[in-house]
Amino acid sequence: MLPPAGVTIRSGRADESAALAALIPGAGHEPYVSLPRLTACQAEGLLWTAVDGVDRPVGFLAATIADDALHIVALAVARAHQRRGVGRALLERAIDHGRWAFFPAVTLTADAGAPFGVPFYRRLGFVALRPEGLRPDLAAFLRVARDAGGSEAERVAMAKVL
Repeated sequence: MLPPAGVTIRSGRADESAALAALIPGAGHEPYVSLPRLTACQAEGLLWTAVDGVDRPVGFLAATIADDALHIVALAVARAHQRRGVGRALLERAIDHGRWAFFPAVTLTADAGAPFGVPFYRRLGFVALRPEGLRPDLAAFLRVARDAGGSEAERVAMAKVL
């Protein structure tokens, strides 16, 4: 899927991590994603930024390698740009990268109750995983997400086999 008109997806740059981190609270996503984490994802070459016509960030996807899979650390889109296909385009860019790099799967943790959470990822082919069967890195990401978000029922681990 192509991004919506007027939006371009490109590799994230080291000088924009702070601007991307500022998108997180406004978008209501991943309060546990830190500036150092975004910087590390960028250094790994696993940060993609959606920008408007004047190269201003309107969304991003940060990933890392966990349990030999491409793990989505955060996906955030500025509120004014939500529900226009920006998040989907970012996720599809990451999935394409995962295929290109021969990862066996893409993993993530998602909010079970939010419309941008589990239902969104299911539409893109992700399936929920049982917590007791998770590999160590993904289990750790799920613990961190649950600790940051409160109730254990609010976050689930998901995967898409590539």
